[in-house]
Amino acid sequence: MEPKNHSKHDTPGGYGITPCATSFELVHIAAASPESAARTPIVLPVGACPGMPIWAADGKRFAFVNLSPEAVELWIGDAKTGEVHQVPGARLNPMFEDEMQWMPDQKTLLVRLVPEGMGAPPPEPTVPNGPSIQETEGEKGQSSTYENRDTLGSKHDEDVFDYFAASQLALVDATTAAITPLGKPGNFDSLDPAPDGQHILVTAIHKPYSYVTTYDRFQRKSKSGTYPIARTSLCILSRHFHWRIAFPYTAFRSVRAIFPGAPPSRRPSSGRKRSMAATGM
Repeated sequence: MEPKNHSKHDTPGGYGITPCATSFELVHIAAASPESAARTPIVLPVGACPGMPIWAADGKRFAFVNLSPEAVELWIGDAKTGEVHQVPGARLNPMFEDEMQWMPDQKTLLVRLVPEGMGAPPPEPTVPNGPSIQETEGEKGQSSTYENRDTLGSKHDEDVFDYFAASQLALVDATTAAITPLGKPGNFDSLDPAPDGQHILVTAIHKPYSYVTTYDRFQRKSKSGTYPIARTSLCILSRHFHWRIAFPYTAFRSVRAIFPGAPPSRRPSSGRKRSMAATGM
């Protein structure tokens, strides 16, 4: 992560400098031939570093990020005119990707913002806070290996992870550019709006963190709106939540018990499925 603007050092092949689009152009492919298709160029700001546009399902608008020296900006475009405008005050946090997505009404964007007043990243301590302590239950089991740069290794690493992972959820009106914050900041790993657009299934990462696995195996909690639906615990339960399309505010949960210490081929498991209504927003 880049401390100054909160952008990611990512490329299609892994770590590196994020590529930028050089230009955008709307092409009306309904024409008889590509040569006769009407083209609408998109006027980008000088020195822009835009990402790939994300289209609303109705095709009327598109949104994209722009990497500026100070922030990961949010821009919205009109598909009919080709005009684009920046959303003032929106500093996106792409730490866990999906920093923006269209809500079901196709007029509103659900975004992850850098929380206000973040300041500078936590400084490296000159003196260790204490010994590095790791616990084990003494049982045999399989363990994956990772590169050192992909795992946490100290309390300071945890603080830096929390600094870059923290996001403020918000809704952005694509017409007025008004920003409406949702709840308090958190380490939100995934966001899934309900089909009715009135609820959001949120999964957040919680401590304690592991020093032997990557963040995708950290403990998580899931909530609908501001009310808890379930809590998942690493290596104890594997739960997956999905919205039921035919029931706009009903979440579908699948649960599979995992027995620690046994290899995958010898892990007895039991599963069940359950539906539950979302409450609150």
